[in-house]
Amino acid sequence: MKLANTKPAYTNFTYSDLTISGAPTPGPESGATVPGGASSLFDIVATITAKITNIGSVEAAEVAQLYIGLPMSGPATPMKQLRGFQKPTLKPGDIAGLKFELRRKDLSYWDVETKKWVLPPGSFEISVGASSRNLRLRGNIDVS
Repeated sequence: MKLANTKPAYTNFTYSDLTISGAPTPGPESGATVPGGASSLFDIVATITAKITNIGSVEAAEVAQLYIGLPMSGPATPMKQLRGFQKPTLKPGDIAGLKFELRRKDLSYWDVETKKWVLPPGSFEISVGASSRNLRLRGNIDVS
């Protein structure tokens, strides 16, 4: 039996135009202590933008996710860390701009010896996509 007037349940999205701006400097947290830690942890140190387009035939929402990879590795350091997400609803053909602001804390790790958050030097991988297993855009931000 064929159902009449059924709409497709899914659509497709493309990601494009990744831009990464900012010049974070390495080192430990600093500044006055505020709720949540040192005030410098809440400084915006980088901005990531991208575009998402609904290329399908139905209106739908997509959860666009931002992941970072720290330039260091170890047993307690995950390969990718979710640092932001947005869920735009788009009609067919619509384009949405995505903007993620990274705080100093988003790029830092907790140093157990100094008991401070530290932003390490190196190249951070920046990835944007529909999930941690479906990353469509990649770039880097260098901290030196």
